[in-house]
Amino acid sequence: EQARAQDDDKAQVHYWLGRVAVEERKPQEARAHFERAIELDDDYPFPHYRLAEMAYDRQDYSTVLGHIGQYLKLDDSPYSRAYYLLGASHFHQDNLPAAEENLKKAIRRRSSYGDAFYLLAAIYTRQERKEEAIAELKLALETDSLHDSLRPEAHYNLAVLCYETGQHDLAWKHARIAERLGYGNVNWLLAELAQVGEEPEE
Repeated sequence: EQARAQDDDKAQVHYWLGRVAVEERKPQEARAHFERAIELDDDYPFPHYRLAEMAYDRQDYSTVLGHIGQYLKLDDSPYSRAYYLLGASHFHQDNLPAAEENLKKAIRRRSSYGDAFYLLAAIYTRQERKEEAIAELKLALETDSLHDSLRPEAHYNLAVLCYETGQHDLAWKHARIAERLGYGNVNWLLAELAQVGEEPEE
């Protein structure tokens, strides 16, 4: 029992050394510490979560699924982002039903999860569920939590979907916002909208 407690303490030390290494942008060192923490205490959930985050950053989605699966077995109150990472990894592996299921779990735990709304919209767009995709993009853009790098494309994607579903005033609005935010592929859409009708006055 005493040896086990000492190992648990050492596992936490390695976990926090791993966190420091992440902050210092030393990924190999961080990974080694997190893996050592798991060796010392295989019931410790958080090193699995951090290894999943690192795997997601390098687009190693199979590793994400493995570590998040372990993390979810071990943590009674999991981070909402764990389900986002699970959903996003399934999305990148083209498993859209599993992606949708886990992104919805992330949103149930964090109702203003902009990135999750954005990715749900991408799923629905692929499935030609355009009205549902529009609804999710609107929710994403209403939140403060949508990552800044996704916001221009979210406006662009919403503009395209509105154009395709005949909602031309909204398409103009979001195309112009995407243009102002520096999204680079919007000119074709503006030209198409101009052929359909005049731009509404703001």
